[in-house]
Amino acid sequence: MNTHFAIAVHILVFIAEQGGTPVTSTTVAGSVGTNPSFVRRIVAQLGRAGLTTATEGAGGGTVLARPAEAITLRDVYHAVDETRELVPLHPSPHPMCKIGRNIKGVLGSTVRQVEETVDTQLDRTTIADLLADVVRREQEREAAMARG
Repeated sequence: MNTHFAIAVHILVFIAEQGGTPVTSTTVAGSVGTNPSFVRRIVAQLGRAGLTTATEGAGGGTVLARPAEAITLRDVYHAVDETRELVPLHPSPHPMCKIGRNIKGVLGSTVRQVEETVDTQLDRTTIADLLADVVRREQEREAAMARG
């Protein structure tokens, strides 16, 4: 897994917070702290997965393709993880070594179990859940600042 997952989640939470108003890649890039072309690349992956919709031209931008409550972190992970390998196995163990010829088989089942556990956990959280947590944290921060 690389940072694309976290950035994609950031992008989707930001878009969800806009309440259906299309946002440009430049606006999103300002929040993410990256360049608009990178945002467009991630948004394109999210679009191919059916998570976002983009419109061109004046007033155009990106919106969620379905409600934030219907987008899980698992959806996001599978949209942007190009290798689909959380724990990649090394590609070429030596076939003449008893460890080398068996390691993928013995380690593979454990890795599959880890990946299934991750998928199950990611399925439990939606973009709406994260947005609600952001809003709550921001309200707490503002209240603490008001208290001095």
